[in-house]
Amino acid sequence: MIKKQKKLISILIVGLVWVFVGCSKPSIHEKLSKDDQTLSYISEREKNFNNADYLDLKTEDEALEIVKDKYKLSIPKSYEQFKEVLTRTFDSEGVEAGESKYSVFSKDGELEFRTIYPFYEKEKLRFITRVSLIYEFLGQTKQVRLKRQEVNVVSAIGNDPFLQKKLYPLTQDIAGIMKLPEGLTKDGIAGYEKQIKELQDPIRNDSVAIVTNTVGINENEELAKSISAIYNNLGEFKEVNAEISDNTK
Repeated sequence: MIKKQKKLISILIVGLVWVFVGCSKPSIHEKLSKDDQTLSYISEREKNFNNADYLDLKTEDEALEIVKDKYKLSIPKSYEQFKEVLTRTFDSEGVEAGESKYSVFSKDGELEFRTIYPFYEKEKLRFITRVSLIYEFLGQTKQVRLKRQEVNVVSAIGNDPFLQKKLYPLTQDIAGIMKLPEGLTKDGIAGYEKQIKELQDPIRNDSVAIVTNTVGINENEELAKSISAIYNNLGEFKEVNAEISDNTK
């Protein structure tokens, strides 16, 4: 009798294990590398984001309280790392950081946490830098993920010698945070430099990739990453943009 009861209990336990395994959701990130998994985020979420705007928040703590406590979202380590790189790069050589501005807004299934870092030279605006985290609600699976991470630097003047001087070190630092291979970054910078030197006509209203892993990428196994130089309508180098995109399915 006791043996039969033990056998029955064992069968029930095995059955329950299979039930739980069968009910658990497979992660869309399971094929990502360990490095990319540290840059990604996905969690359960029952409801879509409500349309809301929290603009010009006074402190970062206030913004983080909305993102983490109200919406129950996680902030990746890369956020602090991007901030540190921007401050180290531009708060130097007579250029000083101004007052940061924070915003959180949501619409149409996306929520963006945006931080603006202005930099001044003798009270004159020199650079506007931005770090944005964009989260996406996945209605079919009742989940939320970190869809994009963006870093943007805009100079107040075209062909800014300070920005040109900082471009390659900045690219290397951001690429390191994005977990891009050093060889790919080195080759990308060399290719960009060669392309710019060989130009016959100026680049106008367009961007040129400095480093990217998007060529031939399997988006279910790798996050899309790019760092680009952006030129204005006068053909002046004006802006740097970096992005990590999660397009896994």
